[in-house]
Amino acid sequence: MHTCDYLREIQYFDHFGNPSLHISHGFTPYKTDLLTLQEYDGINRESKLWLPVAESTGGGAFLPSAEVSEAVCKASYYEKDSSPFSYPEYDSSSLNRIVKKYGPGVAWQNHPVKTDVLTNIERKNAVDRVDSCFIVCRYRIKNDSLVCAGEYDAGTLEVVRAIDEDNHVSYEFKDKAGRIVLVRQSDDNQLSYDTYHVYDNYGNLCMVLPPMAADYFFDEGEWSETAPVLQQYAYIYHYDKYNRCIYKKLPGCDPVYTVYDAADHPVFTQDGEQRERNEWSFSIPDAFGRTVLTGVCTNTLDYVSNSLDTIVVYADWAKEENGLKGYQLKGVTLESPCLLSANYYDHYEFLGKNGIPNDMTTVYVEETGYGKRNAGGCKGQLTGIWTSLLSARPGTFTYSVMYYDDRYRIIQQRGNNELGGTEIVHTAYNFSGNPLEEKRIHTFPGTGPTVELHRHTYDHANRLLKTSYQLNDNTPIVLVDNVYDEIGRLKTDKRNGVYELRTDYAYNLRSWIKGINGPLFNQTLNYQETLEGTTPCYNGNISRMCWRSGENGMATVIDPQEKGYSFTYDGLSRLKDAIYGEGTNLKQNRNRFNEQITGYDKMGNILGLLRYGQTGTDSYGLVDNLNLIYHGNQLQSVYDNATNSVFGNGMEFKDNVNETVEYEYDKNGNLAKDLNKKISEIQYNILNLPSHISFADGSSIEYEYAADGRKVRTTHTINNNVTSTVYCGNAIYENGSLKMLLNEAGYYSFQDNKFHFYLKDHQGNVRVVTDEAGNVDEVNDYYPFGGLMSNGCNNVQPYKYNGKELDQKGGLDWYDYGARMYDATLGRFMKTDRFLEKYVSLSPYQYGANNPVNNIDINGDSIWYTLNDNIVTMHVAAKIFNNSSDNINMKRAAKDIVSDIKSTYEGEFEWSDGKTYNLKVDMDLKVVTSMKDVESADHLFVLADSDGEGARGVTSMSGGKVMTLASRDFANNNLLSNNLSHNNTFTATHEFGHAAGLLHSKNPFNIMKQGGVFHNSNSTQRKVMLQQQYNINRGSNSLNYMNRKIPYPYVHYDNNIVDVYSLGLKWR
Repeated sequence: MHTCDYLREIQYFDHFGNPSLHISHGFTPYKTDLLTLQEYDGINRESKLWLPVAESTGGGAFLPSAEVSEAVCKASYYEKDSSPFSYPEYDSSSLNRIVKKYGPGVAWQNHPVKTDVLTNIERKNAVDRVDSCFIVCRYRIKNDSLVCAGEYDAGTLEVVRAIDEDNHVSYEFKDKAGRIVLVRQSDDNQLSYDTYHVYDNYGNLCMVLPPMAADYFFDEGEWSETAPVLQQYAYIYHYDKYNRCIYKKLPGCDPVYTVYDAADHPVFTQDGEQRERNEWSFSIPDAFGRTVLTGVCTNTLDYVSNSLDTIVVYADWAKEENGLKGYQLKGVTLESPCLLSANYYDHYEFLGKNGIPNDMTTVYVEETGYGKRNAGGCKGQLTGIWTSLLSARPGTFTYSVMYYDDRYRIIQQRGNNELGGTEIVHTAYNFSGNPLEEKRIHTFPGTGPTVELHRHTYDHANRLLKTSYQLNDNTPIVLVDNVYDEIGRLKTDKRNGVYELRTDYAYNLRSWIKGINGPLFNQTLNYQETLEGTTPCYNGNISRMCWRSGENGMATVIDPQEKGYSFTYDGLSRLKDAIYGEGTNLKQNRNRFNEQITGYDKMGNILGLLRYGQTGTDSYGLVDNLNLIYHGNQLQSVYDNATNSVFGNGMEFKDNVNETVEYEYDKNGNLAKDLNKKISEIQYNILNLPSHISFADGSSIEYEYAADGRKVRTTHTINNNVTSTVYCGNAIYENGSLKMLLNEAGYYSFQDNKFHFYLKDHQGNVRVVTDEAGNVDEVNDYYPFGGLMSNGCNNVQPYKYNGKELDQKGGLDWYDYGARMYDATLGRFMKTDRFLEKYVSLSPYQYGANNPVNNIDINGDSIWYTLNDNIVTMHVAAKIFNNSSDNINMKRAAKDIVSDIKSTYEGEFEWSDGKTYNLKVDMDLKVVTSMKDVESADHLFVLADSDGEGARGVTSMSGGKVMTLASRDFANNNLLSNNLSHNNTFTATHEFGHAAGLLHSKNPFNIMKQGGVFHNSNSTQRKVMLQQQYNINRGSNSLNYMNRKIPYPYVHYDNNIVDVYSLGLKWR
């Protein structure tokens, strides 16, 4: 390999072995070095951490601290700020606790994040309101009932009080076992929002009382878990004798039962709607724990007595034609099974069987320029997928076959599509595993093939520079043309070489976007700046947003009048007021499009909403004055006291009835009836996705999904007019004709045979749509919660807020977020959040934690993903704990692990919609010295002693939360050792791949190669990680053993459960 074909990471250490100067040699877009300086105080504690700076140091040579800090202060991309560093302030104890953390920027030097470690008190000792914040109720479980046994004795709980940059206070209370007992927040009115966690004698979480529930049960007493308030708000869990959760009752939903086999596989589950149908869902693994069959059946099961307790259930490949797609079950018989999906691994023997043909649609055909199929086999790889379509058309399904090169990257994928045609994708890669070319061949019966060719180029640090796109034999067009600033932030995005389609990005020194500027769309965001009519926000909330957009049909004219909102928030960072204005300081045309929340309940359900809008050609006023009534978290009725109606194509709430109950829900918490939209019934499929919407006038909407959650068809029957829309990846058909092809920059329209581009704001909201010459087709202005303002713009395509499809037919006005539908006029989703257990203090129907200006629909977990434009960010919240006898510099170990995970897994991949995305890793890995500091949601790295013969590392299960690592890989990094060699982070990064859902690879150059040494991943693995996002965060990270919280000690593998000790890894 030539010396210019790789990147060097250089770490310099001070005299005490602390990592002080890190240099990414030649990393910047201009091939200069990127330097990060960490300073230490006089007693060897971390002090100033300087922002990265681009410098030409001559081959990665060391620079003195004074020179680095001076360069950072002079950097124009940090606005020459005099305080471009963060630093902690410690207490005066020997524990060296951080009590204040100052962020970078002179504006933040008087606004630190403060942390205090305190203890609880008893009510009799409380003398004021501040003292009352430290009083905690003591709950326990008795025979499935909740018991309040008074208060915790003084001094028995550890309290961490956190105060953010805007002086918002929160408290976290932990007991002596390190379990979170209470999380308490305060709003502007000093009201407490309490979320209690209640455990059984084994340390299992049995009940969560969110704020609305906690307010009911503060007096001593005993309540059955069937009490109405608990049924409406509480999270309730029951466990079997092995401490496995077999009963889960979520707020407003009937309980979900789970039946496990002897290997702890959750084989059967049943929700409330399934109980009505005497139906169970099943998930069957193969002998290696990989899910191969999913579906529903009519078995008679008892989740309490559990007949599978001593049986291991798995599926063997039987090489035959049968109702289970060639598999044979061991340990159980399925009654009346209806198969939803089948996965095939390690072979292609499934071709020609069970509906998957063995012909040109599935058989590998070498394509010049796209690599060669691996002659050594495909062990450990997913080779085929069979997926049922959940529709009124029985027996319909799709299939896909994957072929790999010798580095186990997918180079060819073949299968059918929803219309009976074929889908073939060829992919070529560079050495780093990034896709260089993708050729997608799409066919529809009776027509010729549609061929799409993407070509990508990258810089020396694998940053995407350009993406060109060619449709059939047409002239290629440039979709992406990126320019980066000195430290690697996106500076300019140019499209098709057209000036009007250029976008420039500006950042503050914290790399928060402050400006998006182009000829046809400008946006300015303010945070902590002192501006007339705004309240500065230091915690990251946006205080003001201004924009200007292009005018319809014009290529170079932008609206001369700036529009914008000034925002205010409550103490929980929930949006209160969005005050609209225009012109300088937004003083003109004030209040025309205000959106104001007049009240929330303690779960974040909106109680009152005022919305102003256009009421006539030249008139504006109040169009919504909503009063929302709830039963628990579920909306019961809405009353609109406004007399005006919106003008034009703006969105408003339609109050069509005046009933006590206007909304109804099914047993799984899905909206089943909406009388205000004249919806008489909503039916759902097995995935809790809508299948049929019936309107009172006889109109209807039918949805067809694949069993993996993909929407494949929508049929609107409105006033006897039928419109059918079919989604084949990125190809959209309407009434049988190909309408548009989506791509990463917009879409190609077959109605005018032109490319069209999206210009988006900071949240990925489509603001302007243009044609390929830069002529404006569509302009969208949004209320903060996503409703469209009345602005007379053309409505040429359906993708709007957050880039989501807006369905307005029949007056539906719902955004399709994939997993659930969103009503922007109410600021609510129509079904519960699938991650609601990670946000137990919030309503499962709320949108973006009621902060729509800063947040996009939140997914929550210790690993979760967010999407902003074409950037997919994998967020990781994790802890690392040294449970070995070695003296290890844990801060250095944590930094090295994070650095390696980022450099290994970041990069591009192509998603099933045909678009290319860039995966980024945002990882927060904190060092803890006790398991008390590990929360149940955390991923956990545990360093353990090893005998030198056993495993170097193991993960608790595929998609599990605990990664146990041999401490010998880190043992030479301690302060007293003369050996300052770099930490061996391969195993940690490899095991993290398993936690993120990856299997072993046979590619010797891949990070997932067992016993390998190379830190490389490929685009296929990045795609798999995203696909696996709902199959990760599995299991517990801890166990209570003899009244002591320990890391979870077991490994689930190959239908067996073993402890880490048997694998040669030992804890203190």
